[in-house]
Amino acid sequence: MFKPGWSRRAVITYILLQLPGMLLLGLALLFVHAQFDLQAWAAWLIFFLWMAKDAILFFFLWPAYDQQSRDMYSLAGHKAWAATDIGTQGRVRLHGQTWPAQAENHSSPIQAGNWVEVIDRKGLVLIVRVVPSTRMK
Repeated sequence: MFKPGWSRRAVITYILLQLPGMLLLGLALLFVHAQFDLQAWAAWLIFFLWMAKDAILFFFLWPAYDQQSRDMYSLAGHKAWAATDIGTQGRVRLHGQTWPAQAENHSSPIQAGNWVEVIDRKGLVLIVRVVPSTRMK
């Protein structure tokens, strides 16, 4: 049901924060409908377009509502997925975001698709090692 990386908490938080805006829009549309003869179909169209806008924006904003991805200083020990081959440089997907990564041991690069564990961080570059039980065959 949910995209990998989304937390149920992020979805619920986003929805709850959108409710006041939808309520205000609904009240404003009722007022305009009553005072200025706005057609009911036009009011409903505006309301549904507003809801569609919120649904589309969720796909771009959900990491901001996810508590797990807030603290970038405590990523050590987290599991990530190797999005590209990782040697001296590469990328991993962690909590729905891609991060630059570097293999712990440069002599043995990590193939894309393997699960890795974050062991350290140098600036924004994550230092990772492959999780032994998840090597691709």
